[in-house]
Amino acid sequence: MPSFTNPIIPGFNPDPSVVFHDGIFYLVTSSFLAFPAIPLYASTDLVNWKQIGNVVTRDSQLDLSKAAINLTGESSGVWAPTIRWHDGLFYVNVTCVDTNIPDWEDVSRFESYIWTCADPFTEEWSDPVRFDFPGFDTSLFWDTDGKAYVQGSQSYKTFALRQISQFEIDLKTGKSLSGPPKFLWEGTGGIFPEAPHIFLKDGYYYLLIAEGGTYLDHSARMARAKNIWGPYEAYEKNPVLTPPPRDEYVQTIGHADFVQDGTGNWWAVALGTRIGKGQESPMGRETYLIPGAWPAGEWPSFQQPVKITTETANLLPPKPLTKVSAFQHDGSLNEFTSSSNPSKFAPHWVFLRNAAYKNYILSTSSPSSITLVSTPLNLNAAANSPTFVGRRQTAVEFTASVVVKTPPPKTEAGFTVFLDGIRHAEIFIVDGSVNFRTVEMGVQGVTKDVASLTQNEPVEKLGKAVSVASGAESVKFSVKGTESEFVFSYDGQEFGKINAREVSVGFCGTIIGVYAVGESTKADFADFTYTE
Repeated sequence: MPSFTNPIIPGFNPDPSVVFHDGIFYLVTSSFLAFPAIPLYASTDLVNWKQIGNVVTRDSQLDLSKAAINLTGESSGVWAPTIRWHDGLFYVNVTCVDTNIPDWEDVSRFESYIWTCADPFTEEWSDPVRFDFPGFDTSLFWDTDGKAYVQGSQSYKTFALRQISQFEIDLKTGKSLSGPPKFLWEGTGGIFPEAPHIFLKDGYYYLLIAEGGTYLDHSARMARAKNIWGPYEAYEKNPVLTPPPRDEYVQTIGHADFVQDGTGNWWAVALGTRIGKGQESPMGRETYLIPGAWPAGEWPSFQQPVKITTETANLLPPKPLTKVSAFQHDGSLNEFTSSSNPSKFAPHWVFLRNAAYKNYILSTSSPSSITLVSTPLNLNAAANSPTFVGRRQTAVEFTASVVVKTPPPKTEAGFTVFLDGIRHAEIFIVDGSVNFRTVEMGVQGVTKDVASLTQNEPVEKLGKAVSVASGAESVKFSVKGTESEFVFSYDGQEFGKINAREVSVGFCGTIIGVYAVGESTKADFADFTYTE
């Protein structure tokens, strides 16, 4: 039987949503603290995907700086986009969640947005339409009469108690046309009913949700009704996506979306996590494809448990994506510059929060080289956008390297495996000395003075330090990733390592990148490489 390899989009790509239009599948995922936000992928066969851009690329589209106080702010930001097509336009909507606001009844915690685009291959996405919803994981649905509705996970009284609610929306203004959100379904009793999507099929409105939280008990469940407002009747054989047995490599399957291909077959895309024998999961939640069937008048079913190698008789024949986006990059993924516009970054590079582009100088002679202008913020200050640029880790085993020119005094130039502001490790050079640092959960402050970078014990753990050879103009840093650890090297010699568990668990996944800390000094990085 034909087979394909999961995950279809590896690395930090959770909460997938997919739509099929005019022979092409379009898929978006959550980006949380990363900018540009909401990576956009395209495929003609559901298996082979190409990033054709990002939905949010301009500050005018979204302000991600509101997490500036929260040092654990990887979870603040863009949650759970939904992509749909209707009447000539693509729509992407999200909730931007500010986790600095702890009270789940304070609706200022949630800001919901809609962006539109007629052709994501040729046009940038619009500035947003803002709408209010007292919760997150919002989704758009159009009924046959053209009315548009928003479904979402409404916070109710406590953090864990939620319900799926809905209102009719004016898409031009974001205003509700039906009053406050109205209750649809509370799920089947599992914690955190969330991630709703509605599908109209065979005279029923089918409501798909996630339950159980986003870790080992994650699942997908369904209900249906004859009226969009309900009442919704739960599927007696729920869940439609079941938590995998604990001995399976792929876990946390859930937060799904369904799509029908051009041949009539149904598929689910869902997040999942590869969890190693030592509970390592540094790449975080990734995007998986699951074959299914949805007979007329019946409930859908999907092939389980999810495997890395997935066999299915319904596999679409491989077909190249011949349509080329003005925003995608067709060169090496080691190149910082875009093949379509050498003055801009290729779309797979990400920053922390809204990027201060004046601090990033792209090389005109070498596309894999870059100059960073330092700021006093180190990587612990990830919520405040330090000078950092990186790319997602996309394979369990990889090797990455970069050459660093000896920076000016009091300037730290480094190479990092980064998960968030309280979980990262880096090899770096400062004041003529090469150092290694790990930062583990529990950080209480943000270092803004370069001279005190080494004084954050015990949260920051420094390894050995060695002096760079006198007169050396540059050093070469590298990192090798395996399922269990990351090993950092300096000029070919092992210099420090961390267990992969130290950068595992959470909403995001590891990013391999370069950074600079200092007082507006320049750090030069050359010959960035990442190989799998």
